[in-house]
Amino acid sequence: MNRHFFRELANENPRLLQKMMQFNAPEARAPHLPEGKLWEAVARHADLVALLDRTRTVSHSPQAPVYWGFTKEPHRLAFLSTDEIDRLGRIVAAAVYAEELAKTVDRANVLAVKAFLGSDLYGYALTRGRFQIGALRQSLVGLFPDGTLAERLAWMARLSVQTVRAAWPQELQAKTQEAFDALTWPQLPFEVAIDDGVRRQLWYFMKKIILREFDQKWARYFG
Repeated sequence: MNRHFFRELANENPRLLQKMMQFNAPEARAPHLPEGKLWEAVARHADLVALLDRTRTVSHSPQAPVYWGFTKEPHRLAFLSTDEIDRLGRIVAAAVYAEELAKTVDRANVLAVKAFLGSDLYGYALTRGRFQIGALRQSLVGLFPDGTLAERLAWMARLSVQTVRAAWPQELQAKTQEAFDALTWPQLPFEVAIDDGVRRQLWYFMKKIILREFDQKWARYFG
């Protein structure tokens, strides 16, 4: 555990520290009881002290996967629920294919994409999304040359989340496996290779989405 990082969080962003503790409770104990300056920082927040007490008193499984290394912001996507992950992927897909959506007039195709995106994200794509994605679109829009637009949207939703998650440590992937297995998007029709540069751009776009299109509570974890 990076004790300096934890102490800094306790002083400057206790809600992020609390989220990290909740993410690992009740499966595992906090890796170390706080002491010294770290304890001084934690002790100022009664909810953190109470959460520490609960993690010390519950029954723990030694086999339960745990993860504390949230110094890297992309790893904090693990805090999102399955529904929130689903929405994030659909927003990315809507932005990637916004130009195609704007040109789609066939009623059956429009209904199919609206069934996947929902009316709100369909509207997002035609307004904000097409501008928010910027140059990243060119790196992603041609990855699925075949399939209906609705199918390509679903594949892009899965690919976007899968790409960022693939760079996570194995222990974090194991910890979040159940949430990602619950996603109902279809599997990709073939394997897609994304280079690290595009992966970084994709993450920055996801962060932009979270800060602009998600509930404001998420800003404390990604701001």
